[in-house]
Amino acid sequence: MKWWAVLLIVIAIGLLGLGGYYFMNVNKSDSNSKNKGFEFPSETSTSADLKFDQPESSVDVSSDPHGPFYHKVYEATSSDGIEFPQKGKMIMDKASVPDVVKTSDGKLYIYAVDGAGRSNSGVMMAISEDNGVTWKQGSTQIKSYDEGMSAADPQAILQDDGMIRLFYMTATGLPDKKDGKPVNNNQGTYMIKSALSKDGINFMEEEGTRYQSVGEQITDPDIIKINNKWYMYLAKGPDLIATVSSDGNTFKFLQNIRQNGSVTKTVPVGDNMFRQYFCRDGISSATSSDGLNWTYDPGVRISQDSRSETICDPSPVKTDDGWLMIYKVELFQNTSSNS
Repeated sequence: MKWWAVLLIVIAIGLLGLGGYYFMNVNKSDSNSKNKGFEFPSETSTSADLKFDQPESSVDVSSDPHGPFYHKVYEATSSDGIEFPQKGKMIMDKASVPDVVKTSDGKLYIYAVDGAGRSNSGVMMAISEDNGVTWKQGSTQIKSYDEGMSAADPQAILQDDGMIRLFYMTATGLPDKKDGKPVNNNQGTYMIKSALSKDGINFMEEEGTRYQSVGEQITDPDIIKINNKWYMYLAKGPDLIATVSSDGNTFKFLQNIRQNGSVTKTVPVGDNMFRQYFCRDGISSATSSDGLNWTYDPGVRISQDSRSETICDPSPVKTDDGWLMIYKVELFQNTSSNS
């Protein structure tokens, strides 16, 4: 099965599944709500305070054999961001769609979809203080206008003021699953929202919506500033689109980027160049100076066995020793165990 076909199955069932690891509750908040009562805590949390909201579920309540309950987050290292060993090591279980960000003090923060019901926000996290050698895991706290909101597809950026800004997807108006089978999910409103944090653990949702799509599904936001413009890349199944913003708050559709190469993470690599990692035959990459015209790098960064696994959701970060790649692995249930 092609990786994008598996991705579509994961999205369709994950969005609509009972209990909804992607959307435990749809977001019905008013995007024009004010920041009443939203204040950052006077004390900040540290990795020592990190813990899960709930015990890990021992069963997949969504009954989705391709869902995040069966996904694992891996890490792999590289000296140049091009050559990565196969296949790295597992660092998070029952987790999907990971994203990593490095703070000014050298700590690494991973945010990921929680596939086992441990986090009330729908997002779990891990913190490393030793360049990814060890990780402390727990729940990401997101104070939202909708107390029942469940976030998906987190993506974090480090702001100039040292705060972490977390982008994530939520939706409203999705149809219910009928007879155990997903119905057409190109309905409802899909929204990309954002939240701010001083400590990387406790987030306060920002007012409004960064981007939304009515009746056409979008997933996996990838946000970066290039040449004084903010770009948000979004997946429409296997296809990638670009949206643009002058202030990083209101994004508008700009253009299609590519077919068969979505779920991206874009990072600066020096000399005004940027490398975009994406899902195709595992993890592939391309470079650009303007964020719109891309030149493909030869080969594959991390390859996959198409018969037994899907490798996707790349998130690289520059470390003191080179590059660290955080990514998702799904082992097909009919060909391999979950070990």
